[in-house]
Amino acid sequence: MLPRGDAIAFDQLKWLIDREPDSVADEGWLGMLASIGIERGKPFEPDAAARRVLDRAAEAGYKMSRVLGFESTVGDVDYRVYPDRQWLNPFATGYPFNLAWTRIPGSYRALDNRVSFFTNYYSISPGMVSKTVGAGANYLIGFSDNAGAPLQGDRSYSINLPPKIPAAIFWSLTLYDAANGSGLDNGQPFPSLGSRNKPEQEPDGSTVLYLGPTLPTGKTGNWLRTVPGKDYFVILRLYGPLEASIDRTWKPGDIVPVAGGVGGRALQSAQQQQVQVPTPTTLAEVPGPAPGTKMTKQYVETVGRMAYVWGWPLVDAANRAAAFSKAPEPGLLGGVVPVAYNRLAMLTGCIAPNQHFIACPNQDVAYGAGFFDLDKEPTVFQVPDFGDRFWVYALYDGRTDEFAQVGKQYDTKPGFYLMVGPNWKGETPAGIAAVVRSSTRFAFAVPRIFMDDTTEDHDAIQPVIRQINFYPVSQFDGNMKTSDWSKLPHFPAVESSGKGETKWVNPETYFDELPAVMKQVPPLPGEEALYAWIGGLLDAAAKDPEIMRTLKETAVTAEREMITPFLQWRYNGRAAGNGWNSPVNNAEWGTDYLNRTGTAKSNMYDNRPAETKYIYTEPVLAGH
Repeated sequence: MLPRGDAIAFDQLKWLIDREPDSVADEGWLGMLASIGIERGKPFEPDAAARRVLDRAAEAGYKMSRVLGFESTVGDVDYRVYPDRQWLNPFATGYPFNLAWTRIPGSYRALDNRVSFFTNYYSISPGMVSKTVGAGANYLIGFSDNAGAPLQGDRSYSINLPPKIPAAIFWSLTLYDAANGSGLDNGQPFPSLGSRNKPEQEPDGSTVLYLGPTLPTGKTGNWLRTVPGKDYFVILRLYGPLEASIDRTWKPGDIVPVAGGVGGRALQSAQQQQVQVPTPTTLAEVPGPAPGTKMTKQYVETVGRMAYVWGWPLVDAANRAAAFSKAPEPGLLGGVVPVAYNRLAMLTGCIAPNQHFIACPNQDVAYGAGFFDLDKEPTVFQVPDFGDRFWVYALYDGRTDEFAQVGKQYDTKPGFYLMVGPNWKGETPAGIAAVVRSSTRFAFAVPRIFMDDTTEDHDAIQPVIRQINFYPVSQFDGNMKTSDWSKLPHFPAVESSGKGETKWVNPETYFDELPAVMKQVPPLPGEEALYAWIGGLLDAAAKDPEIMRTLKETAVTAEREMITPFLQWRYNGRAAGNGWNSPVNNAEWGTDYLNRTGTAKSNMYDNRPAETKYIYTEPVLAGH
């Protein structure tokens, strides 16, 4: 199991610290963890900004571990099994294990060696380096070709296994994704082959295996497909190793690049090899922007304006989540707007019409609100019996699309439901009616419950509102929890300039925030090229202050010229006649970036068309 490459790695550390004795780490390590908020028995709740920093730290640490894991020599330890080959084994010296790296004379621990071992292998047993003939297994790991270059999915290689492969039980060769250590997803039933597959042998009794993206002619049984754009590594396993394996007199050939492929069907002749470039058939085969390319100011401005309009709702949502994460408990911003993080806050009546936190709220429902980090923990939400009253729970992902159908119009039954993130693989607790999954780790929940403006209906709705609740699954016990929302604490309102909605997107900092937001909100199918295009520009801006300066100037201009006009209803949705406009795909935007951004500016978090129909107009002013 590989370590996480995001902030969840720190959540896992917190889980470990809470459950292990003090001896799990020395005082120095525990002190460093305490400096970022990880202490036994104390809450670890970094806000959204801190989690972005932790995301970057974990990503860098993960990449460092993968680099160390591919090295043939780390510190003073040589992992090569044969001096003249690239095959590696973490215990190339055999049994008993050489664990010298755990404690170097002079009382320090060789951290690079520890990281290298636990990144790739996690654990090992005597049987895996057995010196008993016919027992255990012998593992040979190949990260590179005969010249020491990493194995690449778009290149073709061959491996010569000399005659009489010394495995009494069987042998196999398996391909693994270099990024995560999982079996390589190469489109074949299994990314491995071996003696049980009965590969074809050469006249001298040797076995030649082929690795590459193209099938060598006539070598189906000896070929493993690789994926262009994906690096990988291989493990050759000899089960029941014989004497020639144990004394290393039998040596597999290195993994050798094959110039021009190996008679692939797509390259049937030398002439075709010189003329035809294979047409990409998968996303992984499509090359992206070339790093380091010189960019003109006009190019930066053009791509920057497009990126600003495209990503504006994503940054808006992320900044709202960051603001919510600062609430110490469910409460009311400025005493009027519900705010909660990993929980819910509900109003007991209609929202105050003069608030500036959200644009265009209606005066017919009691609202609730809460942002949730679903990678931290799934959330249970309760649906009470609303009777004939209109109600809907709008659940939004980081793109402002709704990802669930929960409401009167969907005939949702009273009960308990579970909201999970994209990476959740847990078991559904007994008593949960259904599971809904967000495609992004952060989600926003907005219950809306109809009420009229009479005192009688206000009083009648209170018992139902008290049963509306969202809370971590760890607190779920099968009993309906109630909250007296009239007693919510009040927090200072977010500072805002002017009379309009709070400005959640600052053009001056937009391109500083966008890289982290794009990592939190992965591309939809078909958006990969867009992410690569924008990502290439952001990478260049991170290295070139002039590009970043141009992007910030572009953002300020785009906000004024492209975003502000969306406050005019005629730029929202389709014309509905007689001066009215109406969107038709609200909260299910997909790749409709124009309407997604227009609505994010004018009326953030619309309901889906099946839930609410929005029809807009604006007054006709004299002279216009």
